[in-house]
Amino acid sequence: MMNTLRTFVATTLMLVALSVPATAHNIFATMTEIEWNDQDQSLEVIMQMHAEHLEARLSLDLGERLNFLNDSHFERLEAATAPLIAKHLEIIVNSQPVILSFLGLEFRGDEVFLYLETELESAPRYMEVMNSLFLDDLPGQVNSVMATVKGERQAADITSAAEPAEFNFD
Repeated sequence: MMNTLRTFVATTLMLVALSVPATAHNIFATMTEIEWNDQDQSLEVIMQMHAEHLEARLSLDLGERLNFLNDSHFERLEAATAPLIAKHLEIIVNSQPVILSFLGLEFRGDEVFLYLETELESAPRYMEVMNSLFLDDLPGQVNSVMATVKGERQAADITSAAEPAEFNFD
């Protein structure tokens, strides 16, 4: 009984939290920028999304309402973001999955910027990216990915029905 009540309350909270921002903007999207840093031999990743979407997802996961506007919530939000991203963002470089290090996040206006990176021995020739964040939560969610290697920029969109984005840099 108590679990059913919790599930109902959590689902209601998610629906309410996501329906209010929908009136402000009717496009649900994240943007992931991936760039090869030749000098550091690293792949640098920046993810950008609406703060209220991340707040709602993390609030449900943690079982309490959290908000980036409340400074006392920031550390809990940041700590909960790393495992969420690890679950939903997968990058394969030259047929090998990479492990991304979560460096932190920044809240600006109504947007959140997440910073991740991984070291690689050489520049990617082929990259496969799957960002499934919010795809099951928000109708019409689009996760855009832009990848840049040695000045060559490519882009793709990931939707609920899409396969991972593929990039060739040969």
